[in-house]
Amino acid sequence: MLNSSIIKNVQMYFSRLVFFFILISSFSSAQNWALAKDKNGVQIYTRFIEGWDLKQFKGVVNIQCSVSKVEKTLRDAATRSKWMYNTSETYDVKKVSDNEIYAYSRVAAPWPVYDRDNVTKYSFKKISDKELYVYYENVKGLVPEKSGVIRLKKMEGYWHFKETKSGQTQVIQVCASEAGGTVPSWLANSAIIDNPYHTLFNLKNYIEGRH
Repeated sequence: MLNSSIIKNVQMYFSRLVFFFILISSFSSAQNWALAKDKNGVQIYTRFIEGWDLKQFKGVVNIQCSVSKVEKTLRDAATRSKWMYNTSETYDVKKVSDNEIYAYSRVAAPWPVYDRDNVTKYSFKKISDKELYVYYENVKGLVPEKSGVIRLKKMEGYWHFKETKSGQTQVIQVCASEAGGTVPSWLANSAIIDNPYHTLFNLKNYIEGRH
């Protein structure tokens, strides 16, 4: 019989293969990334992908901390609104396990545009103590829709935390979403660059104690 530890390692290996296949297949028809903003140590890239109205973005920042510190910060629902840009409300809806969490968030929008909200499923995939993927996507039905707030119908992406040789953690966020409702083009184009920029800049400052 196979040793139980070998079986466990094989199961983890195939689990990671499935996870990476999902990530790759989700954005397989995408164009190359184009740098849209580079400021204060944060880089934001964008690209068009087939089947989405808005561009996909990728944000990159290095933070002086461990991977576990960034993970803990992301998991802490009570403080997410302190660094997630324009997030006026956020809380965990349901925790299935340490690797599967459902969270609600509401993002403030300038008048006369309605606020947006969504319920997000987070799936944590630990590669090692020095690397972690967190895949996320919107889900339906867990929280009733609110009057005067537009629920996001389509969103998916991932966080990637990986320790660098210098001892920092490189944080990458990739996301594609649909705004829902009517949004001025200038606001939509600005949001896919400025929102992730401020989120990553705030996250870096929050973790490094500059808030």
